[in-house]
Amino acid sequence: MGYVTYDYTCLACNKTFEAMHLRDEKPSCPACQSKKLQRHQPVCAVVNTTTQFLKGRHWLSDQFNDWQLKELVADAKKHGYTPKDNDIYLSQLADFPGDPKAFVSASDPAGHIVEVCKKTNRKCQGFVNL
Repeated sequence: MGYVTYDYTCLACNKTFEAMHLRDEKPSCPACQSKKLQRHQPVCAVVNTTTQFLKGRHWLSDQFNDWQLKELVADAKKHGYTPKDNDIYLSQLADFPGDPKAFVSASDPAGHIVEVCKKTNRKCQGFVNL
């Protein structure tokens, strides 16, 4: 059983947010705690620039509710990384929740993704192609 990350819209308060959770769990809205959520369908797109890559992505504080963020940051710190406010967490790069490799800096996301993919011998297609 693994963790997944999806974008949701709360049908009760209309807040859009990103949530990381176990595959068989359903998150609740960080604003109103409602479980009435609509999951956004993934959209494939050609992404060629940093601006395009970052469009619609959320900073850490917007990706997770308070307790998830505290837990994620604590896990990252246990593994030697202190996340920055403008980091973006890409669970696709993580081997476990809070994996420092998954915290991508908004200043050079492509460079970070290339570095992680090369070090972990991963293929990548889209914003970065390896």
